[in-house]
Amino acid sequence: MTTLAPPHRIDLELAGQAWEIIDATQNIGIISHRHPDPDCLGSNLALYQTLTLLGKNVASLCLDPPPESCRETCQNHIFLNELPADLYDLLICLDCGSDSQVGFELTNLQPQVPVINIDHHTSNNYFGQINLVYPTASSASEIVYELLKIWQQPVTAAQATLLLMGIYFDTGSFMHSNINDQILNLAGQLVIAGADLPKIIKNLFHNFSEQKYHLWGKTLENIKLTPSGTAIAVLTPEPVNDPAAPNSDTSGLIDYVCMVRDCNLALLISQENDDLIRGSLRTRKDCINVFEIARTMGGGGHQKASGFCFPGKIQRQTIWKITN
Repeated sequence: MTTLAPPHRIDLELAGQAWEIIDATQNIGIISHRHPDPDCLGSNLALYQTLTLLGKNVASLCLDPPPESCRETCQNHIFLNELPADLYDLLICLDCGSDSQVGFELTNLQPQVPVINIDHHTSNNYFGQINLVYPTASSASEIVYELLKIWQQPVTAAQATLLLMGIYFDTGSFMHSNINDQILNLAGQLVIAGADLPKIIKNLFHNFSEQKYHLWGKTLENIKLTPSGTAIAVLTPEPVNDPAAPNSDTSGLIDYVCMVRDCNLALLISQENDDLIRGSLRTRKDCINVFEIARTMGGGGHQKASGFCFPGKIQRQTIWKITN
């Protein structure tokens, strides 16, 4: 167990209410958002391990499968992709920026099933009975770590690795503007608790498949920088439909688009399925709020990292010009 005191921003009364509900229930489902990333997966499994040790019947749920880069760190943990209406006494949603990101229809549940909403997105619409939502937190993993300390639960080396994986990813390898002394101190405490940082780095960033390089290469070679400083990249339908290059291999691609020199705003467009387009937005500028841009298209996220979806299809258009 680590000794870092929980920061004051966590509402202790709400945290206590959440613990009372957890303590009083036996069958608990922990939900990670659609298209899972290391943060929602790491925080899910860390909380799963705590509740399992307490004798609870716990299941991890996610509509989409974990990306390959997370499977080893998550110990090939099974995430169920169905939510029966009458199986759980309690649902805990992790890192879901809104109820639409949950992926499951919560309205189908019996009315007496409470929902605890743990998240750090500005776009969160407070859909739970208890909402532990803190937009100033770096990640859901940070909030889960703080809650475990408040609840006086030990943090094993395996849990420390899972939580540090989420923090490391959501801070852009400690390069994003959401880094401060508190986050670095917390990360240090997780390393002291046994977190395997070299393993996290290897699996997330030093383990690219040949297919992933091909997919990213086809996308990055066609980046366009507008006169206003918007770097635009389009993941065309052809590589997305390649079974050897699944959608999960695009995780992190938008950050490379944002690295273009003189880029004020980065936009990555991809075909989610046959009739849905997905967009990712990033910026390094304090004067730009991509959350406000994403919100106009029904999306959400953070000031410097957001996303959206809307109906449509990507069509390639080629323009030829003949000069003397």
